[in-house]
Amino acid sequence: MELRKFEFKSCKISLKFSKILENEDRILAYVVCISSLIIGSILMLIPYESIDGNPVPTIIFKGLPSEFHAFVMLIIFAFAASYCAILMNTKVKFARFCRYYSMISMASAFAIFISAMFRNRWISQAGEKEST
Repeated sequence: MELRKFEFKSCKISLKFSKILENEDRILAYVVCISSLIIGSILMLIPYESIDGNPVPTIIFKGLPSEFHAFVMLIIFAFAASYCAILMNTKVKFARFCRYYSMISMASAFAIFISAMFRNRWISQAGEKEST
């Protein structure tokens, strides 16, 4: 009899823990959604140059148009997936998939951003060495 009570209590604890994790996932979806909106707004404000008819920001992605377009696409994917995750209340598995997809997209966009920063720095340092 005592064993059943223990199992029942552990089941309650695991249900509470799963609800806490679900709330944290929802908070992460909100964070990804808002951060992708902020990044999109910042991209509208920075100066651009035209490379082969494609606008590329002159600050970080200078000379790297394909990396910039991949960055923008990943930000769009992160926003769309996090927005779907926020709106899906009844389909838990699909909402979880969207949350994970949005986090992976945002992490990939961040990796491209860091890569572009280092590549742009190396390109500018190589140009300075050649000019001296």
